[in-house]
Amino acid sequence: MTPAVVRGTATDLLVGGEIAGVGAVWVPVDADGPRWPKVEDPVASWRQALIVGAGPIRAAVEHRLDEIMGGTGAVVEVVPGIAAIGSVPADRG
Repeated sequence: MTPAVVRGTATDLLVGGEIAGVGAVWVPVDADGPRWPKVEDPVASWRQALIVGAGPIRAAVEHRLDEIMGGTGAVVEVVPGIAAIGSVPADRG
């Protein structure tokens, strides 16, 4: 199963499903901050469950959110071996 995004848009669901196959997690960000997805099957989707359930990873992402989401987005290694890739809409700003 792929992670379901709470309060997600169609884009969130589409992208989340596409990248789940490689062990990545789509974490939408809005004005209130990251919207961490719920992983429906943490056994089959253990990589995603590990990422979204780990307090240190969540804290690192939230601490460096401005850097990740600044400009047109950036790739930031938030903890060793885990990178966050910021992606912003082309019409932002």
